[in-house]
Amino acid sequence: MRRHDRRRFSRPASGRDAESEMTFPPPARLTTWKTLTALCLAAFLPAGASAAGEGLPYRQIDPPVNTGAEDSRIEVIEFFWYGCPHCYSLEPHLEKWLGTLPEDVRFKRVPAPLAKSWLAHAKAYYVALELGVVDQIHSVLFRRIHEHDRRLNDKKSLKGFFARMGVEERSFERLYSSERIEDYLKRDLLLTKRTGIDSVPTLLVGGQYAVTRQLAGSNEKVIETVNDLIDRLRRRTSASATDDTSTWRALEDSNL
Repeated sequence: MRRHDRRRFSRPASGRDAESEMTFPPPARLTTWKTLTALCLAAFLPAGASAAGEGLPYRQIDPPVNTGAEDSRIEVIEFFWYGCPHCYSLEPHLEKWLGTLPEDVRFKRVPAPLAKSWLAHAKAYYVALELGVVDQIHSVLFRRIHEHDRRLNDKKSLKGFFARMGVEERSFERLYSSERIEDYLKRDLLLTKRTGIDSVPTLLVGGQYAVTRQLAGSNEKVIETVNDLIDRLRRRTSASATDDTSTWRALEDSNL
């Protein structure tokens, strides 16, 4: 799914108006939710060589980006959209992987704002995050959309869903169109631009590598590649620390 709508998102996207303004090369007018989902699928059809090189299961980010991690842990960020069937199919693999997450790795989800019609879902995720109910909402919202064919793609339908999950409507209303949620979206849009991420799901490892199922070949391979890249970054950090120690010892021995 390519980025195409870069206008300010000053109001939530909803209904057919939002979908009709979304385009995808070659330009096409979207009129139904199923059409939009089909375009998410199209992002995973076979493509040419990646920028990282022929056959590699990842794309290198050059130059690497600072993702804003607050500590020295290796950060893995999943860029996703609730309406994407491939994001949904990756979920159980991610959940299993998260159960074995090493202490030196931190994981974060980013509901990629790559299209105006994706903003409602992105806002819903951050409403859940602000209210501390992501664990209760996240997997259920995915299932409602993909297993029950629920069109939870605008403010009204999402407010009803949150209410059924025990969230007060006024709390949802207060956050959904708040400046705090818009700040999240602006930050996320900037990150997608800096990393060149234009499809979902994409896993960004350490701000240096982007892994997609298109490049890796399968959900299992995505997780395997992420683990390999984590090990690579871990070894690089260890080697750097060893070099610094050697340099310090040499300075001490020189009696400067």
